[in-house]
Amino acid sequence: MPGNETVLVVEDQAEVREYAAVALGAYGYRVIEAASAEEALLRFEQERERIDLVLTDVVMPNISGRELADRLEKLQPGMKVLFMSGYAAGIIARHGVPEKGMELIEKPFLPEQLAIKVREVLGGGGADQATVLVAEDSAPVRKLLAEILREAGYAVVEACDGVETLERLAEGHVQLALMDAGMPRQGGFDAARETRRQFPEVKIILMSAAFDGVDAWDPVALGVDGLLSKPMAPKVLLDTVQGLLASRRLG
Repeated sequence: MPGNETVLVVEDQAEVREYAAVALGAYGYRVIEAASAEEALLRFEQERERIDLVLTDVVMPNISGRELADRLEKLQPGMKVLFMSGYAAGIIARHGVPEKGMELIEKPFLPEQLAIKVREVLGGGGADQATVLVAEDSAPVRKLLAEILREAGYAVVEACDGVETLERLAEGHVQLALMDAGMPRQGGFDAARETRRQFPEVKIILMSAAFDGVDAWDPVALGVDGLLSKPMAPKVLLDTVQGLLASRRLG
């Protein structure tokens, strides 16, 4: 999910444009901002380095995102384009963007959702870079685990409870779910069972302070692939995640 490519963000709403720019910048992308299609064309002409991807709103004044993409394609053939919109599919279609075969992210989106989609469109991050869901109701613990995994090169999606866990899994991309056993709103055990039922291809790790002395617990009996005792050393976390993802690929 991280990258070092250049992304041109074109959005007439300043708060949305800045949100997308900050999100992509946090994942290592070089970002150029434009408040309109006209400004985007000007910035493109001024830019000395290649622009790898254009992230553009579909509906904009004067020149639509589709028209902008067509013009930029003539200037730089093969340019990657990702459309974003909060409008219904019918409105999008009326602005010249086909409903099938296009690359589109719906607004509003989370930073990690945008980063995953951008990486997917650009290519080069798919099969080799796994996405891990960190489901933990304690924000400090969740952020720490996410940071450890990101520094190790994984893409990370976060959830704060069991319900949000299943919502994030339904969005796709996730290969492994790291869940706290004691989450609110459909706890880790229930969320793990539902994950196994709905998303059997996803590897599941349950974590809890109660798993101290992991040998006394059987992950198979709990319907998961691994158990981790909290707190855990970063190496233990990374070794467990790496091992399960490797077995997933082999399987």
